[in-house]
Amino acid sequence: MVIPSDGTFAQSNGFDGGGPDTISLTQDIGVIAPDEMLRFDYRTDWELIGFSFPDSLDRFFWVFVEPAGRGIPPGSSLILTAPNGTDTSGGPNSDTGPLSGTIDLSPFAGTDARVNFVRSVPEDFTGPANAAP
Repeated sequence: MVIPSDGTFAQSNGFDGGGPDTISLTQDIGVIAPDEMLRFDYRTDWELIGFSFPDSLDRFFWVFVEPAGRGIPPGSSLILTAPNGTDTSGGPNSDTGPLSGTIDLSPFAGTDARVNFVRSVPEDFTGPANAAP
C-alpha cells in the first residue's frame, strides 16, 4: 500500500523486468508561473541481484517536461538509477525510503506544461521492483 506524502492520492507501479518496456505517468499542469518549481516525492525498491546476469542493464527513473498536449521535451532529468547487481538497502523487502525531487519549470513560464514520470526497464525478467513516483 502506498500512502500519499501530501494530499489524498498516490500512484504506484511495478518497475519489474517483465519488459523491456517503459512505465509512465503523465499529468498536464496548467499555466506555469515565472519561478515555479515542480516538487515531488517518490520511493523505489528493487532486487537486481538474484535475477539478473552480470551484463544486465540498469533501470532508470526520468522526469520529462514538455509543452502541454504533446511535444518534444526540451530536456529531461535523470532522477534515479537502479544499478544491475544491487538491491535496495535492507534487502529485497525494503526500499529507498521517501525521497524528494525538484525540477525547474521556468522554461515553460506563461504556458501550459505536461510532466511525464518515466521508468525504464530495458530487459525481460531481470528482477522484481516497485515504484511510487
